[in-house]
Amino acid sequence: MKQQILIFELSKEDLKIAKNEIIRLLKPKDKSIIENFLIAEVDTNKKELIKRLAYTNNVYELVLQCREKYLEKSIEKCKLKEYYETNFCAKKIGENELDEKQLGSLIWKRLEKEGIKPKVKLEKAKTIFTFIFFKFKTHTRVKLGKLMWHNEKDFLKRKAHKRPVLFPASLNPKIARAMVNLTGIEKGLVVDPFCGTGGLLIEAGLMGLKIKGYDINKWMINACEKNFKHYKIKDYNLIVKDACKVKGKFDAIVADLPYSKNTRDVEIEKLYKEFFKNSYGLTKTMVIGLPHYVNYKKLISKWKVKNRFKQYLHKSLSKVILVLEKE
Repeated sequence: MKQQILIFELSKEDLKIAKNEIIRLLKPKDKSIIENFLIAEVDTNKKELIKRLAYTNNVYELVLQCREKYLEKSIEKCKLKEYYETNFCAKKIGENELDEKQLGSLIWKRLEKEGIKPKVKLEKAKTIFTFIFFKFKTHTRVKLGKLMWHNEKDFLKRKAHKRPVLFPASLNPKIARAMVNLTGIEKGLVVDPFCGTGGLLIEAGLMGLKIKGYDINKWMINACEKNFKHYKIKDYNLIVKDACKVKGKFDAIVADLPYSKNTRDVEIEKLYKEFFKNSYGLTKTMVIGLPHYVNYKKLISKWKVKNRFKQYLHKSLSKVILVLEKE
């Protein structure tokens, strides 16, 4: 398979989730992290999966990399015409004495030498060359990338209060999308045994995955279906059923476990314990959200914790996200 070196500009909101979302979904090789950038070798046939990422702001195709002092000479040797389309602009991230206009001039001169008649377009350029400068103790390095994907964050339009049926406890669609990606599933069937009004499954469905939801509350199932229809999601199956009694074989399970401060701890723990035990026979991979105060280690049955994340919600509550796999 053909490999390509890409630069992922990660959201500083949660670097751990951002990094692992990429690792689980794209399975890159020779990866490294500098500040909030992940540089990795990725199979070119996985490019479409990049569009699913929630905690990545931009993705660049690596054009060249060098020490700052060799930048002009490196550009003079680079085959920029292989990356140029229609028009261009130059962007800059990090500290360097050259401004964007001067950096753009270096690009312009090289393209002219390669027989191109370059056009500059400062807004909505077809080709966006971005110079990223990294300062180390002894020197500065630069990576030149061509922007290949920008996260428009359309998921923000799907926040709970913007859906046809509102349920206050619904997940933020950004973390919902990341949770689906943390399963590592590229295609197949994703199941949410506590689907509620469908926050997780909406994101999975819009990624092109098959989705199936269970909820013990019929009102939730009806609300979930209304939300699916609003977002024109068609390939789904919804069933009124106790999550602890679900049967079948699924590619992945993703769920945000229900909880309430009005429910006794012993009842919640009993529910969780039964759910984890039952789910062990349904799939090889689960990504689960649950409140921080739950001692999940004594409840997860035979599941092995591959990774753990913590998301602050408000002063009295944080969410723990577990990536679980069979031993």
